[in-house]
Amino acid sequence: MKKLKKLRIIALLFILSSNLIGQKTNIISLQYGKGINTLIRFTLLDGDASYDGEGSFNFGISFQHYKSKRFSIHTGLIYSHQKIILTPSYYPGKDLTKKRGSIQLLSIPIMANFNFGKYFFIGLQEITDFELSSSKDLEMDNQSGIGLGIFTGAKLIINNISLRFTPYFNVHSLVPFVHDKHKQHLFDSGINLSLGYYF
Repeated sequence: MKKLKKLRIIALLFILSSNLIGQKTNIISLQYGKGINTLIRFTLLDGDASYDGEGSFNFGISFQHYKSKRFSIHTGLIYSHQKIILTPSYYPGKDLTKKRGSIQLLSIPIMANFNFGKYFFIGLQEITDFELSSSKDLEMDNQSGIGLGIFTGAKLIINNISLRFTPYFNVHSLVPFVHDKHKQHLFDSGINLSLGYYF
């Protein structure tokens, strides 16, 4: 865990210091996105309740630095709100009323972006999540930890304005900060729209 934190600090310093090289190689952006989600255990449990997603949204700020025409790196600060529905497992006489709740995350991504052609890109991201809150009555596992994601999309740059349309897929807490037996993992997928300033 300490090695992962050191690597993150080095990567963030690399991103932030690299903006001193060259001109108009950076983009600072505001983003908003919506998506679908679910909670999944990698190990099936007999009699386990069902956790289904009811949608999510996110917003935040990101910083992108182009190392070349083909490659750029990003970081940022993203808030997300994940809606979840709990369906209790069947048991005679048990109340089977569905419960609704949510998970709120603050995330710091580090992304590697590869451009192909003038308008399209694909990339990978490492995500460090900090769970801000969750609905206690749904008994969901804490999602603080390190996850992974992939994304692709299209971009348009007019003068100094950048517009990005980015479908994504993320898996959270693959390396958890809070360990739980038979850990639940949050999966979310959707589309982000980013508006940025190129400098």
